[in-house]
Amino acid sequence: MNVTNSKQSKVDLLTQEKAFPLRSLFALVIFLAAVMEEEVWKDIPGFEGYYQVSNVGRVKSLARAVPNSAMSCRDLRETVLQPGKEPIGYLRVHLRSQNKRLGTRIHKLMQKAFMDDKTSYIDHINGDKSDNRLENLRVCTQQQNNFNRKKSGGTSKYKGVSKVKSGKWVVYIKKNRKNNNLGCFECEIEAAKVYDEAAKKKFGEFACLNFPEVV
Repeated sequence: MNVTNSKQSKVDLLTQEKAFPLRSLFALVIFLAAVMEEEVWKDIPGFEGYYQVSNVGRVKSLARAVPNSAMSCRDLRETVLQPGKEPIGYLRVHLRSQNKRLGTRIHKLMQKAFMDDKTSYIDHINGDKSDNRLENLRVCTQQQNNFNRKKSGGTSKYKGVSKVKSGKWVVYIKKNRKNNNLGCFECEIEAAKVYDEAAKKKFGEFACLNFPEVV
């Protein structure tokens, strides 16, 4: 497998970025990570010579000659792809070679190129599905991936907390499809902290906390 330690200068990276303007704050974070760190590129299995993915979660199309017709070719320049974003938050790219086309999530490409385990689920450690830096990805089971899922909807902004008719806040924690009632509280924040303590005990490093601990 081909591995490239990018020696491209900061000036070259900045020049390239002018051609593909940053579209989001996260794109800026990834771009700065690529500038400040030594970016490592690896071939994408099945698309060697066509595409590579880097340790900061960027995907690029490699420079190559593409047949225009039976008698001619056109040259493609090396280009960093602009991913699309799925409604649920994952970043996605489309790859194609002479005889293959593939639409896939970037974290799956990272798994194929950088990780020994090619088939398990992948968890985004900080809960941000668009953050595909290698340091933010880890192999997990489907259940562990669900443990680290952020709060979505409901009567409270905190995970595991719901408001009841009395105006109080009830705390539930779910494991193995079973809800466990952890009590009812006057204070929403206190309820959220009770959930966090229970989640750390039940889910360990995969617990998605309302108040993440600063390391």
